[in-house]
Amino acid sequence: MIFHAMISERVERFGYTVDGRYTRFAGIGFAFVALISAFTVGGYFIDRWAGTMPLFVLVGLVLGFAAALYYLFVKLKELGGG
Repeated sequence: MIFHAMISERVERFGYTVDGRYTRFAGIGFAFVALISAFTVGGYFIDRWAGTMPLFVLVGLVLGFAAALYYLFVKLKELGGG
């Protein structure tokens, strides 16, 4: 009971609420990394198939980063970021 009060006080002091919102942010972070990884790995397999080793890995990396930034923008806007 005392520990819960200490957490609540600390959380309220920094402007956060204890509603599990941090898990949403963790999910967004995981999706950010997963998108970049998926596009990069996809580019790697296309490079192996086509024989153009660094080209599609780099294209996949850039496209994955762009997709991850777009995903981040959309999700944070849904959570009330403006």
